Order: sequence, then structure tokens, then C-alpha cells
Amino acid sequence: MKQILLFLITMITALLIGCNNTLDSDKTLTTSSVTKITLQFQDNYADITDENQISNILKIFTDLELDKDRSKETIHGWIYAIRLYDENGNELREAFVIDESTLNCEDKIYKSNNISLELLDEYSGFDRFQP
Repeated sequence: MKQILLFLITMITALLIGCNNTLDSDKTLTTSSVTKITLQFQDNYADITDENQISNILKIFTDLELDKDRSKETIHGWIYAIRLYDENGNELREAFVIDESTLNCEDKIYKSNNISLELLDEYSGFDRFQP
């Protein structure tokens, strides 16, 4: 009986730890580890290397909440692709800004209050409204 109880407690603990509703908070996503961010809008790319701008863009990845209603649907299209790189040029993360409050990262849909399309427009230099 003790073995069954121990097994059940272990399984419940594993489920609670493994079923997180937020994006895994990767401690490598700091201005000291992310040295370049590439913003993509359509076929246009902009590399961001300024530490202050990197810090501001990384705020998008804070306080994300899994959107359970939309996490199983397939999203077609995005406004910006964001790719984070370390000093060796290795890609740390790729995410897609769907709209001003939705991020697709690691094939999951997240809600965020920290997405500023105007900031991404400014840093990239792209005019999203110019045909």
C-alpha cells in the first residue's frame, strides 16, 4: 500500500511540475546571453544588437500565459518573427508575434501584455503600413 501511495504522489508531482501554463522561463534570455535579435517582417530582416533595445524586446517574453483556448489551433500568418541569438550565433529561441497580445513560441500560443508593435516597428525601421 505504501508503494502505491508513493507512486501516486510521485506521478502527481511529476504532472504538476511538467504541466506548466507559462513558457519555460529560460534564464539564458538575458541581455548578457542574448547578443543579437533578428526581427523579420515579411521578407525584411533587421538585426538588433543594442543592449537597451535587446532588453526592451526581451520584455515580450516575461509574464506569458498559455492561451488554452487557442493552443490547439493552427495559426497562419504573423506580424513579426523574433529570433534570439547568443554571442556564438546560436539561435536560443524563435517566436512569432501574431498580434498585439498573442505570441506563438515553441508551437504554443501565449497571451502577453508586453508586446509593443510600435517598439518593434521603431527598432526594425520597417513600415508595416507601406505596401
